[in-house]
Amino acid sequence: MSPDRGVSTVLDVVTCLLLVTAAVGVHVAGQSSQHAATETNEAAAVADVLTTSTVGVDYSVRPESTGEHAPTYPDASDAAYRRSAHGTLGELLAAAAVADTRVDGQRVVPHVEFQERVAGATAERLAAIDDRIRVVARWSPYPGSSINGTVAVGPRPPPDADVEAATTSVSMAEQCPEDRLVSRAHQHGFSGLTRVFAECTVESWFPPAETHAALAGRPPLPAIAEHRYRRAAAAIDADLDGAAAAGDAERANERLIDRLSNRFNAEVRERYDRPERAAEASSVDRVEITVRTW
Repeated sequence: MSPDRGVSTVLDVVTCLLLVTAAVGVHVAGQSSQHAATETNEAAAVADVLTTSTVGVDYSVRPESTGEHAPTYPDASDAAYRRSAHGTLGELLAAAAVADTRVDGQRVVPHVEFQERVAGATAERLAAIDDRIRVVARWSPYPGSSINGTVAVGPRPPPDADVEAATTSVSMAEQCPEDRLVSRAHQHGFSGLTRVFAECTVESWFPPAETHAALAGRPPLPAIAEHRYRRAAAAIDADLDGAAAAGDAERANERLIDRLSNRFNAEVRERYDRPERAAEASSVDRVEITVRTW
């Protein structure tokens, strides 16, 4: 990947955040839309701050612990693992939620410093406004999915508090718009729809071109990418058949997509009586950020 390549979506950003060379600063650029906003709604005003205030964060992608699914990491300086990102608080929160994706609570990415730095930067900005604010950024392919990512900042409101709320969404998958999902559901039913869910989810973890470049890149990039593949495969009980170790991102992705589409198919059929309803309820293409004030 070229250090000069522009980054236009949250998916691109997550890849860059985790894989590109240390000297590259990544600018996060997403598309936001607000809901439930009124002139007198304090939560809506805070949501507006999130979508307009820009910050930069520095962090490391060195794994906290290698564990049983880790490849052998090469000797490398701390600088080789350092990264930086810049964007609005909303865009960074969206990227952090995707980076925090978990499968049944098991995190796919083996490091959390990016999420922690984004949460810290958000908390610092919110503290200048009020200490009675809670912000939650959440991504999932559809409501109730066992695969999801969440970043929360601020205390929970007291049970008896008078709470105001506002929501903004950040686009993260331009190739997965609702009309494509509805069309696939109408033409191919549950199996066709959940295949798209799986493709969008796996590509959010491992965009093929960029991940292939990482697998073929300078150390420690191949180890970082392979480690993530192994963790993802273990989380969804997939067999990579040596694809990641061989540097074949496309084949590794197909192995994950095949397994994940079966998992999604079973879940979605339990929750929805028609595939079109599942498509309409999907949030695979965006991160929802909810603000509560009291």
